[in-house]
Amino acid sequence: MYPAFAQTLQANETAQRTGFRTNYAFLGGIWIPMGDLSVLGDHPSVGFQFGGRDNSNQLDFTLQIRFLNSSNTYTIQRNNGYYDLTNYFGGYVGVDYTRYFVNKLNFDLGLFGGMGYDGFDLTNSKENYDELKPLSIGSFNANAGFKLNYYLTSTFYVGLQARYNLINYVNHGGTSMAGDAFSIDLIIGGNKKVNR
Repeated sequence: MYPAFAQTLQANETAQRTGFRTNYAFLGGIWIPMGDLSVLGDHPSVGFQFGGRDNSNQLDFTLQIRFLNSSNTYTIQRNNGYYDLTNYFGGYVGVDYTRYFVNKLNFDLGLFGGMGYDGFDLTNSKENYDELKPLSIGSFNANAGFKLNYYLTSTFYVGLQARYNLINYVNHGGTSMAGDAFSIDLIIGGNKKVNR
């Protein structure tokens, strides 16, 4: 009925979805360990991403935390003693790069890779076990996966990402934690155009 108005709206949508813009997103999902690492069990995960992107490239700082006790008891060795524990509070902090190979007005699909630190604490905040120090087990995390975004408006989107995490938790003298992990996250995010 108003073609000039519709064209103006379409041009605005296109302008908001092109060029350099900031990215921010909240993540919620599940972390699924494999191999011997599955002794820790699956854990819910929440986090956020913040970074920037253009039409094809995105670089984000990512922080995710995982919680709930281990589904099984695991053993650690500290100071010539053995301790059976179920405590778990972990996460990932790193940098992720996404390359979008499908970039439509309302839809993005791409592959991404990341690297950072992955680990978990052996005690919770109500406990102070000096004999358990160091109080965490950690590993370098190199990961890769895919990301899909669907834009509900020109700046707001929901998405899904899945990644395979190459990690190597070393638990000297205790329960073997050899194995990698798979994670799936729902994304709620937005982009803000950077005007120059």
